[in-house]
Amino acid sequence: MTYKEFHGKTQNELRAIYDEQESENITWMLMEDATGYSRSKLRSLDREEIPETFVFRVYKYLHGLMQQQPVQYALGYTWFYKQKFSVNPSVLIPRSETEELVYRIIKECRGRKVSILDIGTGSGCIAISLQLEIPDAEITAIDFSAEALETARENAVALKADKICFDQIDILKETDWGKLGQYNVLVSNPPYITEEEKKDMQPNVLQHEPHSALFVTNHDPLQFYKAITAFAQMHLKKGGHLFFECNEKYAIQTEKLLKQNGFDAVEVLKDMQGKPRIVTSIKNT
Repeated sequence: MTYKEFHGKTQNELRAIYDEQESENITWMLMEDATGYSRSKLRSLDREEIPETFVFRVYKYLHGLMQQQPVQYALGYTWFYKQKFSVNPSVLIPRSETEELVYRIIKECRGRKVSILDIGTGSGCIAISLQLEIPDAEITAIDFSAEALETARENAVALKADKICFDQIDILKETDWGKLGQYNVLVSNPPYITEEEKKDMQPNVLQHEPHSALFVTNHDPLQFYKAITAFAQMHLKKGGHLFFECNEKYAIQTEKLLKQNGFDAVEVLKDMQGKPRIVTSIKNT
């Protein structure tokens, strides 16, 4: 069987549950992982026979994928901001819009000695990316989940970002706030999908990714933003920046929340798909 024939056969199997584009992307990811070759290299091998060892490596993942397991969990990793991060069902799979959030912080802070708190770190993708790009930054990363923090610590060691301080703290518990200090930058990509939005989500997300990192109640969709804003009033230094990733449906409400609580230079930024996804602000008091 040639590389091209194997690609077509694998994609055809995946089409049973994935659309055309997603099945093609997953097939390429599996073949890149199995062979260690880039996509362009694989295309150049179209007519060559694919070794059976590569075939077996791909097919060992197919059972889970056919059960709607996200390909990133099947492989055990994903790429985020130029780095390879280990992921598993205890952490949310990093998305491209979060890379844009990281880019905004780097643009603001590169070359400065700043203290940064990453709230709800999950896999550690935000904190670790910032540490690698802003070496002089002092970064703390918190999460309520011990399992998520274990993954984040493993990623930090693997990527040589081991200056980061990780701590198990629930930002919704005000009694935990005293364990934290004062910071120049607060960043968070908290849970922001409402329960009623579940019906519009893909099964591979709904059935496998941690609900605690995804969902909030319908009656209080800004629950985490309210808590973090209140925390920022006490723990963000004067002139410090607060960066949020948010639900596009609640970007304006998030902007209003920050303005009502005395934050200045509040700005709603659109992601690469044109959706209002990032909210930034400055504390000037």
